[in-house]
Amino acid sequence: MHKKLRLIAQSAKVKAILLPGIFLQCLSTYCHAQKKVTISADSCYIVDMIKKIKQLSGSDIKFSSALFHNVPKVSLHVKNMEVEKALHKLFDGLRFSDSLQGEAIIIYREAGPDECIFKPLKGRVSDPEGTGLEAASVRVIVSGKQVLAGADGLFEVAVRGRGVNLEVTYQGYAPRTMKADNRYFNSIRLERAVLDLNEVEVIGYGVTTPKLQVGAISRVKPKAFDKQPVTNMITALEGLVPGFAIRQTNGQPESRSEISLRGQNSLIPGGNPLFIVEGIPLGNGSLSTIGSGSAQGPSGASNLNGICLDDIERIDVLKDAAATAIYGSRGANGVVLITLKKGRRGKIKWGFNLYAGRSQALKTSPLLSTPAYLDMRQDGILNDGLVVNEQTLGEKYKWPLRQTDYTRMTAGNKATVSHVDANLSGGDSLQTFFLSGSVDAHGTV
Repeated sequence: MHKKLRLIAQSAKVKAILLPGIFLQCLSTYCHAQKKVTISADSCYIVDMIKKIKQLSGSDIKFSSALFHNVPKVSLHVKNMEVEKALHKLFDGLRFSDSLQGEAIIIYREAGPDECIFKPLKGRVSDPEGTGLEAASVRVIVSGKQVLAGADGLFEVAVRGRGVNLEVTYQGYAPRTMKADNRYFNSIRLERAVLDLNEVEVIGYGVTTPKLQVGAISRVKPKAFDKQPVTNMITALEGLVPGFAIRQTNGQPESRSEISLRGQNSLIPGGNPLFIVEGIPLGNGSLSTIGSGSAQGPSGASNLNGICLDDIERIDVLKDAAATAIYGSRGANGVVLITLKKGRRGKIKWGFNLYAGRSQALKTSPLLSTPAYLDMRQDGILNDGLVVNEQTLGEKYKWPLRQTDYTRMTAGNKATVSHVDANLSGGDSLQTFFLSGSVDAHGTV
């Protein structure tokens, strides 16, 4: 009986201690909920916004200004809103949050996988019926960050701002470019791609349509070249034609390339496809050359480099035997048909394209310094039981010590790239014309 009374007394004592604490916490939360602010500001520093909220509400807001040293300017528009809700709206999309400790509001930075201050952008990719598209590609256009959607089409990608432009693609569906915001859950719906079965395709003996063709044919339109910063037609085809593998023979600009279509078809090297420009074959299944300067190797440069990308109307690649049969043995490794632009009846039109840039090696191989190399050589000699002297380590005693990074000396320069092309076209009912010219200059690193 006495033990039971003692336990009841202890329980009452604990409740007497807890209840005032719970009451004070609830009172503090209620007091903050009663404090409301009205702010309308655009493009202001986040530190100034927090100070403004603190001043208008009279709340005790504690934070470190160093947390926001790399935060861009923000905007905030709230009317008669509670302090904590106003702070949540201010931090929306950012890796910052607040917590209530007593009567003070503490602002802190949320943990993340990197130093980025923005929360990842989340969303879901679906088809017109709302079914999630697993493995859909989601790419941030500015940063190039790309992820694949997971189960049920859900994705999460790191961003460097609240609002970004996304490019979403999926096999069999039309690609979509859209604006997205990391402050919301983004639902992205892709429409099924519509294939024009009556579109004209060039084959060896004329033209056909996808609806009637029987051979394996891939077509590349000029718009695909606009996404690649290259001027070489062969390099521009890389990644655009299935089974089309390209290997440059050396690192010099405009050098000859080894090309294979659907793998190596012969034990004899040099199985390049047959290139035909406006019905004119270029070589017997291989690329002929212009000149034979040593800088571009014994083969010289490819004559296909003389074709400007802006002069190409379309490229059709014939792959299988049914498509290449008309060319006989010359087309055994595939055929590439190049159709150039032509003049059209109507008013005279002109086009001009200019771009320039620089390129350099992002990273060179790390090398030992001269003292570190000599120490390594000396350790090796001692490990062999020999004596270090002029005979065993002559480079240390006979030659002056120098420090030269040959990787930076040979590939540490900045190469300039420039390209200019212009064209003029027009005609009437009797004749048409298309004139073009280009200048292309490439440096080496």
